Amino acid sequence: MQHVKTARIGLRATLHQQSLIRNAAKIRHQSVTEFILQSACINAENTLLDQKIFFADDNDWKAFT
Repeated sequence: MQHVKTARIGLRATLHQQSLIRNAAKIRHQSVTEFILQSACINAENTLLDQKIFFADDNDWKAFT
């Protein structure tokens, strides 16, 4: 099942940022849109996962459990 993309995201970039993104997308054989969307989604998922993982030493773990 193919998902229809109807939402739009707009952004402004410097010429350097635009060139950097365009070159990276070209290396990956992606459109600029595909590259930006994929990169942003990966970063968003990692950010959200970071909020759900907590690190504790032995003392903190014992206090938690």
